[in-house]
Amino acid sequence: MTAKSKKQIPSVAWFYRGPKGRPLRKNRSEGAYISVTYMLWIWISNRAGRYMTPAGSIMLTAYFPLAFFALLMTRSPAFLLFLMLSVFYLIDWFCKWLAPHKLEIKRFPPHRVVCNTPFEIQTEICNHSFLPLYDSIVNENLSPLLIPQDKQQQIFSVHRNETITIRQSFLIRKRGVYELPQTRLDCLFPFRIFKTIRSGSLRQDLICHPQYFRFSELHLPQGHRLSDQSPATVSEKGSSLDFLGCREYRPGDDIRRIHWKASAVRNTPVIKEFQEEKLSSAAIILDNYLFSPQEHFLDQLRKLATLKPLFSNDPETTFEAAVSLTASIADSLAAQNFVIDVFASGSEIHHFRTGRNTMTQEAFLDLLASLESSHDPERFSQLAPSVLQNIAEAGAVFMLLLHTDDKAEKIYRELLKRNAKIRAFLIRTEKQSAVPDWIELIQPEEILNRKRVIL
Repeated sequence: MTAKSKKQIPSVAWFYRGPKGRPLRKNRSEGAYISVTYMLWIWISNRAGRYMTPAGSIMLTAYFPLAFFALLMTRSPAFLLFLMLSVFYLIDWFCKWLAPHKLEIKRFPPHRVVCNTPFEIQTEICNHSFLPLYDSIVNENLSPLLIPQDKQQQIFSVHRNETITIRQSFLIRKRGVYELPQTRLDCLFPFRIFKTIRSGSLRQDLICHPQYFRFSELHLPQGHRLSDQSPATVSEKGSSLDFLGCREYRPGDDIRRIHWKASAVRNTPVIKEFQEEKLSSAAIILDNYLFSPQEHFLDQLRKLATLKPLFSNDPETTFEAAVSLTASIADSLAAQNFVIDVFASGSEIHHFRTGRNTMTQEAFLDLLASLESSHDPERFSQLAPSVLQNIAEAGAVFMLLLHTDDKAEKIYRELLKRNAKIRAFLIRTEKQSAVPDWIELIQPEEILNRKRVIL
């Protein structure tokens, strides 16, 4: 990259961030390509939508040709139509100046939501002005990242010294950390041509967790099932002493374990008994390297002719399915009192630990929500031998791959050499014959649509 190109990047960074009045996905991949035409359309539509309604914009496209034709032929009926539209525009513009200014607008969104799960946002509006507020809408600036679930647009009115609460249902398709813009109220009164904007409350952050579910049956690498009574895998990393009960004192017992309260009640020495339980652990290796194979031009034409999708293996969809599967496996293992170590292997190695009094599930899902994909094909190069040894010592290892290559097979063989109990999965839409014998194939749709409850 030349010095000239480096100087040009900061000058156009504001353009690719988009308008301030739209929600922003803060952890979106910076290396992803964004079309200039798309961003230009976003800016134009945002500026046009800030002052005019969609109906007003359509009328405006017909107003200028009508004005040109009417001025040429002043005695034609088009001139009367032009005058009538002009009066409507002037009255609507004048009424916008009379809209109440003393409005208190507060928005209460949830701090955390789940991907593809509807949630509710409450907006409180208090009119402190002596004028009433008619034909208004709120939170229209949250689309397109937040998809409204209400079939009809909520249009409301607020009388003077009145407070109302608007409840709206939204949906987010992609996990991530979102920055919501200021709450915006649009007044459409009287003819809904122009709109008056009133803003309130500061910008707010919203975390969208990946969708996950708990497997009804989750088999370990050796085929055992998880059970509530006895953990299916045991590692030698550590041990803990759990209180089992009390019994009578016997000669030779440690007097430091005497239960004094129980001894006073029974009027005889009572000893506390403990049971040593070894720690059950598991490890998950998440491959976050996106690789999209280039198809031949004739193959793409053949798909168009047969009405088949051009991209049957969408890399982003595959990666979202892998993250969702990671959260589902971790949740299922945590319910069985496991400690789970998650290694996201890409250009950097991200290590998370959850389950059994370590990281809370909420904090773990926050990290998964902000996890981004990698474009570095050497994604396993930073897994040092010491890290591989720690992974192999876990009672169960789950390896989630987005595609197979020599590097992935090498890591799998290295873990087998260290006596790891491992299951490897390929999240991809492929034929069964194209998958190696040491990998189990999972379709992304089975995870995202929750069709697979046994793993």
